[in-house]
Amino acid sequence: MPHPSVRTLLPDAADAAAATARTAVLEVRGITKTFADFTALRDVSFTVGAGAITALLGANGAGKTTLIKVITGLVRQDSGDVLWPASGGSGADRPDSLFSYVPEESGLYERMRVEDIVTYFARLSGMETAAIRAEMPGWLERFKLHEKARQRVIQLSKGNQQKVKLVCALINKPPLLILDEPFTGLDGEGSLLLRDALEKLRAAGTTMLLSSHRLDQMDLLADHLVVIAAGQKILDTTLKDARKLYRQNQIEVTFSEPPPSLDGLPGVLEITWNDGIAELTLGPTASPNLILRALLDRGCQVENFLRHSPDLTEIFHKAYAHGGGGAPAGFTGKGEAI
Repeated sequence: MPHPSVRTLLPDAADAAAATARTAVLEVRGITKTFADFTALRDVSFTVGAGAITALLGANGAGKTTLIKVITGLVRQDSGDVLWPASGGSGADRPDSLFSYVPEESGLYERMRVEDIVTYFARLSGMETAAIRAEMPGWLERFKLHEKARQRVIQLSKGNQQKVKLVCALINKPPLLILDEPFTGLDGEGSLLLRDALEKLRAAGTTMLLSSHRLDQMDLLADHLVVIAAGQKILDTTLKDARKLYRQNQIEVTFSEPPPSLDGLPGVLEITWNDGIAELTLGPTASPNLILRALLDRGCQVENFLRHSPDLTEIFHKAYAHGGGGAPAGFTGKGEAI
């Protein structure tokens, strides 16, 4: 039963049908998990579609990491199922080769050399020695670790240790890659390298479930969003449809020449200027087509006429507000929820 303070926002019937039609790599059904008298997860369900990047989002304490640990079999749920359609299994009854998991915490053996620890995890995933030797140089070079292959993990910076974890997870090219806070410890260059690697993996058909507070990076990567608050799902839709759902009734207009008076445009409630761009706030019945026609009839030289499209930071904030939880604790409004 849904918690009374949380309302779930779901796509319309057409979107729901499209989501159901996607080939599922992972199905989470009705997961509930309690610790003593605290409910960490409450009846959470969603599907991870093949070949897409699904972003699992929520403020601190929302239940993201607990959910990932249930999915990977590290924590047992009280009720519900984790299904793996490709193998026909559920819960822990599935081949480990179905996914690679990179947790937020290190998990690396600090005294091992980089090349040895990559080999170790690759062998655990079932790779043969010849395949490891063929793949490792390319992955180390991609993350600029090739010159550090003989160094011990303890000698590396936190950012480079994070890159090693990613190489360990990516080298066997898993069908499903699960990453919990993958951008932790990475500088700008490291974040760019990781994003490039993830985009190439998606292009090659790898399915990903990413949990991250770096909303700026998720905005560039995610195909699908699952947002949870207080252990309960409040949003489950594509990023494209989320932009439509939370789109403000606003149009941004750029002119190649200073325009004449914009007063009296049909259906426009307010006009503000921001760095030479006119931001038109529309009434509920305003027609963008009629507004554009009115501008052209006045002789305005319209260069760009764009409907406002919210970024993921705005979507995340509004999902929490509309979902009943208010602004998430630690939400910065600057592309990161901490």
